[in-house]
Parts: sequence; structure tokens; C-alpha cells
Amino acid sequence: MRITRPSPLDRIGARPRLATVVLLACLAVAGGVLADDPTPRQITIQGVLSDTTGPQTVPADGTFTMSFAVFDAELGGALVASHGPVSVAVHDGVYEVSISLDLAALSGADRWLETTIDGETLTPRLRLANAPYAHVAEAIGSLTPEGLQVELSLIQVNVSAEIASVISDHEGEADPHAPYVLEQELPLRVVCDGIDDTARIQDAILAAPEVLIDSGSQCVVRHAAADHALLIDKSGFRLTLEADSVIRLDDGEATGAQTLYLLQIGTESSATSDVTILGPGTLDGNGGNNPLVGGDYDRRAGVAVVGQASSIEIANLRLEDSSGCAVLIRGNAGTQNAEDVRVRDNFMTLNAEGVLFENADEVGISRNHIRDVLARDGLRPGTGSDGWLIESNLIVQDGAVSSGAGIHVATGAGGGSIVGNLIAGHGDGVDVEAPDSVVVSGNQVDYAGSSGSGIRIRPGGSPMQRCSVEDNFVEGFQFGIRIDGNDVKVSGNYLLEPGEAGIQWDQGDRGQIRANVLLDPGQLGMRFTSGTGLSVADNRISDSRGTPLMTHGARFEAGVSATRFVRNEISGHTAAAVVDETSGQIALRRNVGFVTETRGTATISAGSTVYTVAHGLDVAPTVAGISVTPTNDLGQASRFWIANVAAASFQIRVDVQPGGSGATFSWTAVSE
Repeated sequence: MRITRPSPLDRIGARPRLATVVLLACLAVAGGVLADDPTPRQITIQGVLSDTTGPQTVPADGTFTMSFAVFDAELGGALVASHGPVSVAVHDGVYEVSISLDLAALSGADRWLETTIDGETLTPRLRLANAPYAHVAEAIGSLTPEGLQVELSLIQVNVSAEIASVISDHEGEADPHAPYVLEQELPLRVVCDGIDDTARIQDAILAAPEVLIDSGSQCVVRHAAADHALLIDKSGFRLTLEADSVIRLDDGEATGAQTLYLLQIGTESSATSDVTILGPGTLDGNGGNNPLVGGDYDRRAGVAVVGQASSIEIANLRLEDSSGCAVLIRGNAGTQNAEDVRVRDNFMTLNAEGVLFENADEVGISRNHIRDVLARDGLRPGTGSDGWLIESNLIVQDGAVSSGAGIHVATGAGGGSIVGNLIAGHGDGVDVEAPDSVVVSGNQVDYAGSSGSGIRIRPGGSPMQRCSVEDNFVEGFQFGIRIDGNDVKVSGNYLLEPGEAGIQWDQGDRGQIRANVLLDPGQLGMRFTSGTGLSVADNRISDSRGTPLMTHGARFEAGVSATRFVRNEISGHTAAAVVDETSGQIALRRNVGFVTETRGTATISAGSTVYTVAHGLDVAPTVAGISVTPTNDLGQASRFWIANVAAASFQIRVDVQPGGSGATFSWTAVSE
């Protein structure tokens, strides 16, 4: 009967000489004989022995002296069975030895197996426990005397005379007469020597589904193969870096524009899934000693998720000093995107770029602290990525202002959401080039300078559509919000002290600009350059400074048409509240803080044919917005008309001088 599904265990350490890498034990039991029979039984042990004394770990060769002992306690205790010493031949690292152990000595209680090789006792001892499945013992008891060979898979990793074992797991109840298997606690623990730990860690990754880098270990790894130092190309795996542990790329491992990832998950040809990388330890790219030539920051990464990977989690790590990305997620284009990748609660500092993902769906980037990006963007969703969420991250520059954006949704990215992030010290806070369906909501974006945009929506090769910018707080920048796209909604935002304009609308049709607060802009509350069918409503635009700098609350340039400006409040402006250069394409209704409707009377005296009316409007009316009604018979005149409508006045004219008491009128002027 073969027992399958092994589980990895215990510790990798750092002592010299020998490394027992794999142990496979086979127990031969005669049928019909129970475990309290004192007759010795044979256990065949097969394994692989490595020599670690040189600069590289190599397979051992030669004859080694081995002893095996069974105790009734993990430490100390009484010796209950033993075998050896025996001479064992090892060829190209492989050995096999048969030992005799009394099953009666193993019966009824837990036991611990101790192994000694060339006088070196391996620790800790391996726990022997009753196999937890009664039907195994029942099957053995019913067999003929020819016997049954039961194979028990046992992995023993030992790079410093410490053993890790694997127990075979199976359903069923324990039985005191069942065969014994080796058992230890998860996970497989690695202790590094800080010289070259690449093989040590990689061997553990290959051997076990769960590996732990021991607290305080200072691990150094080197360029091992292809584009990585360490590779996880298996599913159902967890790597944990304990507190104060570090995995650092060695000096000079990457040069020029070479691609090199400190830790790679998956390959372009694999479909790795269910992999978790946990902190609180550190992954150090050592970028100062592995500089990247050129600007292709995706050539380097602390962690790189590659290929058709899915259900990947990277959490609670410190990721620092990568000459490229802290985290790179890159699926295969088309139907083999990576998916369901979660990057959360990490601290990333002094990396050229924070997190880049492309060809990846359902990516979640949340609660990370990304500080002092050295070259490009804090977070960058890239081409071929859809259904992503960037939420509650802190993206801050303490040093020089980054030339990139806090969050940059690059050309070719699909829809996603940017929600509740705090971004400070980047040239642009949020820069969206994706074609459509991006929500930017509830973020705080700060920058003390007067360049760039707090939030920018712009096309990236195709017209921008259906984006929403809602309920954000933006302070500083040249423009609080800058828009170039159709069907964009800008609502509920608070824009404080933009250097030039709170909202800069470069172009775009059918936009909605509603319920925003624009406080103390440098020049303009809003500027609209081009667009049709815009609705600008319920906004508050003011300059509260002792010496106001805002000249106009809103400016509509000649490229704007069919636009409504309704129920807005403007105050603190030094010139006209609204500038309309559209030749009557702006409809102004029920706005507060500036005059949009006036009325009065006028008299053209005898001997004159014209009267100039100062209409008192903040926005020049059109001829259609002026109504003039005679209040007498006009005297000698028979006709009148409106002429020379200007920003401050218009004229009422008659065909001949009225004589007598003149011609009298009432008038109304409305800015439409």
C-alpha cells in the first residue's frame, strides 16, 4: 500500500560538511504479526548526501559511518533500540542502508529517531508516531506470511546537521499497532549563513510546501538561472520571512540592462497558483550595487509574478532598494493573464518604482506604504489589466519630488478603481491614461509645488470615456483636476490652492462638473477650453485670502458650446466672475455672487438719437438677452433698436430725434 501526499517540515541550518537532502524509508512487515512481536524488522533507508565544505554544495562520495538510535524522549530519555555503527557506501550522493529495529520496542508510545553520520549527531531527533489510520494495520494483519512492503514518504532536509521530515497524512483513526512514520512540526525552517544561501533556500522551496526564513537570518542570494535568483514554480506554497530576517541580492549580480528578479513566482510557461509570500522580513534588491542602465524598470523586481499565475498573495513584507520595481506582476498577453493577485500591507522604500502590473486581472493593491520612489511611479496598472482595485495605500515622497505619478494608469490598461489613497510629493498625484471605466474616489492628494495635476484624466491613444472623479481632496499643483475625455463626471471634490486653475477642462463632451469646492486658486476657478454639452452646476468657487489672486471664477473659451452654468457661487474674484468667449453658447441660470439679470429705464432726449445703458451685468448679455419696451409714443421717432452690446453697456437708438419730452423706455438685460 502506498501512502501519498507528503507534507514538508522543520529546519535548514548552516553547519559544514554533510547535508542529508532526501530520506525515503520502507518498512517490511510480515503479515499476521502485530507490532508487539519482538522479532526484529528491517527498515531500508535511502537518501542523498551532500558535501558543503567547499565553495559549492556537491554530491558526497565515499564510505561514511552511520548509527541509528531510538529514544523515548525528544531530548535525553532512555535508549529503546539501536543499530550500528555501520559503514555505508555513498556514490554520487546516493546511499542505502538496512537497519534492524525491534517492533516491540516501538509499540505503544511515541519514539524519537536519532541519526549519527561520521560522528556528527543530527538534531533535532525525528519523532516517530503511530500512523493515524486504523485500516492500514487491519490490512497488514490479514496478509499472508510473504509480507507487505509499505512505502512511507519521508523528506529529510539537513544543511547543518538538523533534520526536516515529512509525515504522510491520511484519513482514519490512530491504532497502537499501526506502523510508525516520522513526524515534525511545520514549516521547513531555513537559517542562513550570509555567504551564499541561494541553493539552501531554493532546495527548501523545492522540498516543501511551506518554508520559513528564521528570525534574524541575513540571507545572501545570487543570480541562479534565467532571470531570477530564487524561483517558486509550484502551486500551494507559502514562504514566510520572520522578523528581522533579510534576503538580499549579492553585490554585482545584475549589470547594465540585464533582467534579474530577486524572487520570481511562476514562469511564462507555467500556471502557478495558491502562492503566499509573507513578512515581516525584508527583500533587499541591493540596487546601489546592482544598478540598472536605461529606464526599463520592469527588468528588475524584488518580487516578480510571471505567467498565468493565480491566487497569489504578497503581504507584510519590507521591499527595499530595487533598481526596478518593488513588485512586478506580468501575465501572458491574451487568454493567459495573471489573475487574483493581492499585494497588501507591505512597506516599500527606495525602489525605482513601486508596483507595476500588466496583463493581470483582478489585482488588488491595498494598505501598502510606498515611500521615496526614486525614478518613476508609485503604482502603475499597465496594458491588458482589468478589474483592478488600488485602495488605502500611502504613497509619499520624503525626499525629492518624484518625476512620475503617485498612481499612473498607463495606456492600454482596462477599468479599475483608485479609492481612499493618500498621495504626497509626486509630480502628478493620479494620472489616468486608460481608455475608460476608471473611478478615482476618496483620495487625498497633496503637493506643495505649483506644477503638474493632482488628478489628471487623459487619453492614451484612444478617446477617454466614462471616468469618474469624485470626493477627492487635492491641495497644490498647477491644476487640481485636469480633464481630457468624454462623459467624465467630476463631483464632490475639494480643491485647495491650485497654482493656476482648480479645474482645467482641456476638451471633452457631455461632462458633468457638480458640487465641487474650489478655494483660493492662483488665477482661475475653472477654465474650459473645448467641449460641448457640458453641465456645470452647484459648485462653490472662492478666494478667501486678504489679497485675492483669483481673477475669474470661470472662463469659457471659444471652443466650448451648448453648455449650462447653473446654481454656482463665485466670490472673491478681482475681475469678471465669468468670462464668456463663446458668442452666447453658455446658459447662465440662478448663480450666486455675480449679477446675471438687471433692469431699468432710459430716455432719449430731444435732439438726440441714442442712449447708452450701463447694464451692470458680470457677464455680457447677447442681443437676445436684452428686452426694451417704449413707455411713450416716441415723439417724432417711428423706430428703435438695440446696438453695440458690450461687457458693460448696450445702446438704445431711434431713427430720428424724438423732440418734445423725448422717447422713454424700460429695459431688462439677462446673461444667458
